[in-house]
Amino acid sequence: MREAHDARVCPYFHANIQQCSRRFTLEHMSEVFEFCLGDHARCNIYTELTIQGERMGCVVLAQAG
Repeated sequence: MREAHDARVCPYFHANIQQCSRRFTLEHMSEVFEFCLGDHARCNIYTELTIQGERMGCVVLAQAG
């Protein structure tokens, strides 16, 4: 059974993306809540990864489901 996806959670959050890893520290925890678990559409990393994926013909899993 598939879990329901919370639209506020960035689709890259559980993907172990290197660009995102700098945020996963106590020093940047506010950014995690603001972007990764909040408004990820405003995140420059999310935007970059999404554009890169579209160029490669990939679909973000959360958007496809």
